[in-house]
Amino acid sequence: MEDDPQHRASKTLWLSDFIRAHKGEILTDWMTAIRALPIARDLAHPVLLDHLPDLLERIAEMADADDGERPSLPVDASTAHALVRLEEGYDLGEVVTEYAVLRETILRHWERHGIRAAAPPELRILNRAIDYAISVSVARFTSVRERTLRALDRISAAALGTDNLETFLPALLLVLKETTPAVDWAMLLLREGDRLVVRAAVGLEDALARHDSVAIGEGFAGQVALSGAPMLSHGADEDPRVTSEAVRAIGTRALFGVPLVHNGQVIGVAEAGSRVAADFSAEDKLLLNILATRATAMIEQHRLREFAEQRAADAQRATQARDEVLAIVSHDLRNPLASIVAAAALIGQTAEDTAGVRRRSAVIQRSAARMTSLIGDLLDVSRIEAGGLALERAPHAVDALVAEAVEHQRALAEERGVRLRAELPGALPRVDCDRDRVLRVFANLLGNALKFTPAGGDIVVRAALDGAAVRVSIADTGRGIAAEHLPHLFDRYWQARSDNHGGAGLGLAIVKGLVEAHGGRLSVESTPGAGSTFSFTLPLAAG
Repeated sequence: MEDDPQHRASKTLWLSDFIRAHKGEILTDWMTAIRALPIARDLAHPVLLDHLPDLLERIAEMADADDGERPSLPVDASTAHALVRLEEGYDLGEVVTEYAVLRETILRHWERHGIRAAAPPELRILNRAIDYAISVSVARFTSVRERTLRALDRISAAALGTDNLETFLPALLLVLKETTPAVDWAMLLLREGDRLVVRAAVGLEDALARHDSVAIGEGFAGQVALSGAPMLSHGADEDPRVTSEAVRAIGTRALFGVPLVHNGQVIGVAEAGSRVAADFSAEDKLLLNILATRATAMIEQHRLREFAEQRAADAQRATQARDEVLAIVSHDLRNPLASIVAAAALIGQTAEDTAGVRRRSAVIQRSAARMTSLIGDLLDVSRIEAGGLALERAPHAVDALVAEAVEHQRALAEERGVRLRAELPGALPRVDCDRDRVLRVFANLLGNALKFTPAGGDIVVRAALDGAAVRVSIADTGRGIAAEHLPHLFDRYWQARSDNHGGAGLGLAIVKGLVEAHGGRLSVESTPGAGSTFSFTLPLAAG
């Protein structure tokens, strides 16, 4: 009975009817099982199913075939499925697993519907179709992956072997052209504002002008950029989207464009054309997409590096210009200022109208002194930034430094009605520092405290041991500092808008540089309306 041809034919037909009748259930159960694979968990529904409905139909067609006919095997569906999975990042084992799950799902549905076990002819048809689909997928998957890996390896070598886009981009296009036999020419356009500018081409050199451009949304490349998706054109001569005369002139039959997308933004478009082929194969399109994706990251790396190099060159030129200006300020202004100060002092001493002239002489001397101080500040900032600040370090007693700093500001504090005092905890270890530089730190911090502390207020200088350093703090009962100003307090040339006390905004930047040059730390705590406390540390002297 089992060998009866009519019996075998009826069973074969029954298999095809079963698959067609229950295709939806089979695909749903298959998709649920495949979702358990980590790599498929986040795939969209259409992408996950892709070519499986076609594959099931081909299996049903094989079941319909008479014994004397050679059944049509599911080559196209298997090839397409393998290419889609390769693009999604699957490995070979995961592709094979998908087909194994499909086989199990069909057999499970057979049993679920209460139908007796499949007969050997039916199982042979099913197994033959699934096994052949696996073999085709494996062959295509392996071939395209090896081809892709070789191309990516060449792209990586090209990227490492070049230090700028002008040499990397032609090398990239050459890899693309040589890896895909159907490609006769390739072109790469990068986005600049609202236009795409040709940056490299191979196979079009004689017909294409460098730096030709097209607006986003116009022409073939412009529409690829606007859509953010690959685009294919059959017959460039007749396609209104193709506006490039160079592309039309060489008789392009097939044109494929791929957007270069980085962080969700289209940064350019890669185009590949063929004068012979009317279309690009699925493998070619996949390879072009993969190469474009990898190339995008490398192009961005080159662009960032070129941008950084340009910024560094600009900064170097700016630094050189600044140093030249500072040299002029230092050498060409200091001497005239010294002459002005000397002349003003002499006039004040020798003039007959002593009261009026001395007053005016004192104004000139104070103004010149402020200018001299500003020149010194500018030079110090320049040295700090250049890392060329020289320190003459030696062991110094903290109490002596504090006493000298406070004494320098005593007269000004009394004049303004501010109580200035030091509170030190007895003997402290000596610190390793440049005495003049540290006194400069004290002068700036105490000077600021005096500016912003009203008459009747207090300024207290304290010092205490802090690990391998001494922490010095200067606390005042002035107006305090707004919280939004604290992050900018030590920036160069920065002042709060409400600060009406003038100055160039360099004092605290210099304090920060001097403290850090000693290996110390500078910090501030402030409460608006209640005062501020500036603290800095100095390292202990050895021994």
